[in-house]
Amino acid sequence: EQMEQAAGVYMDLLEGKDKPVAGSTYKLLKDELLRLLNYKYFSCLPPPPTETPDLLLSSSRQIATKSESNESS
Repeated sequence: EQMEQAAGVYMDLLEGKDKPVAGSTYKLLKDELLRLLNYKYFSCLPPPPTETPDLLLSSSRQIATKSESNESS
């Protein structure tokens, strides 16, 4: 039942219905979301990291360990 309700909400938003929601309407919310998507910020995403997350975590741990040993000296 919750899935059906959520699907109904998304359909109302996608269709831009004039149905009231959260002090606005789905139509106004859809217009605002489309306006936000047109900002250049979202078309200039940085490239993904070249290292895997495991490598990034291990290198950050090494940096943290080095800074802790420098603080205790």
